[in-house]
Amino acid sequence: MSSFLLTSDFDDSFLYKGQVLHVDLSFDNVLRVFELFKDPVFSDGEKIEIALEMLLIEYSSIQHLSTKDLYTLFLYIFKEFLDMDLTQQEEADSQKVYDFEQDAGIIYASFLRAYQMDLFEQHGKLHWQKFLQLLTHLDEKSKFKEVIGYRQMKVPAPDKHNQEYRDHVMRMKRMYRLEQEINEQQALEQLDKKFDNVAAFLKTRG
Repeated sequence: MSSFLLTSDFDDSFLYKGQVLHVDLSFDNVLRVFELFKDPVFSDGEKIEIALEMLLIEYSSIQHLSTKDLYTLFLYIFKEFLDMDLTQQEEADSQKVYDFEQDAGIIYASFLRAYQMDLFEQHGKLHWQKFLQLLTHLDEKSKFKEVIGYRQMKVPAPDKHNQEYRDHVMRMKRMYRLEQEINEQQALEQLDKKFDNVAAFLKTRG
């Protein structure tokens, strides 16, 4: 599992069947992989293969592997390098509070203001783990943290003094509402369907 330590360098490589493979973990590359999995044009199996091609610098040396081996490799990279265990369902009470695509402009502006960092100039340079640390620890006064605050905020119960504030909170919540919000049951159904599709794909080609 990857970790963030100030005393060590990032080791974005691993040994696979006697060969050292290197993972491209520049933040923009990882975000493109996430975008890929929202693309309806490709099947789940195709997305896995394309994602591996994007992430692995030595992809050409392992593309001959069976679909099952490629899938196992894909799961390993996501778990060990991106801290994402795709075999586990999200907890029912987990709530998505930001989206890299919908909030791209807000994230860009917040980085520029807080760190004087132009994220477009960091393409291919800024490591994913560094990006996450900077994003997570943006100042509470940043636009990014302000938006998350409104999304997580509960509308206060009405009383005779707070109608104007309630209207403001509800207006902000509508303004910054995530476009792809879905209820918990729909999320579980979509996740189950995704892995059923992958399993079927593996059965036909594995």
